[in-house]
Amino acid sequence: MPSLDTASLNGKSQPSSAEAQTGQLAEPVISAPAKQSEISQAAVISFVKSGKEINCDRNQFVLDIAEQEGVDIPSSCRSGTCGTCKQKLLEGEVKYEGEPEALDDSDREQGYILTCISHPVGRVAIDA
Repeated sequence: MPSLDTASLNGKSQPSSAEAQTGQLAEPVISAPAKQSEISQAAVISFVKSGKEINCDRNQFVLDIAEQEGVDIPSSCRSGTCGTCKQKLLEGEVKYEGEPEALDDSDREQGYILTCISHPVGRVAIDA
């Protein structure tokens, strides 16, 4: 199986340090599946539409955090309708628990993630 780099997953690269210093939102980064040892640190999720910012742990799924905090993310994933939890990642990086098969190339290029299998890395902003 070929390795997946950030550019092939979402069609975007990391923002330059100059972009980061201007205060503009950083381009989202979506990484290959996470390993258990990589997801044991603190993270922050900003749910932009709801105005909620949540301190959390990187071992939690984005969808679980949203549900615990009362943020409405439509989802039938756990009932068998894969891809219904798709949300736009506005800033930051997520790591996947498994392969996000319900995302097509267009979704990835536009910065969409599957919240049911993604873990936040550091600070992320979700359009929810």
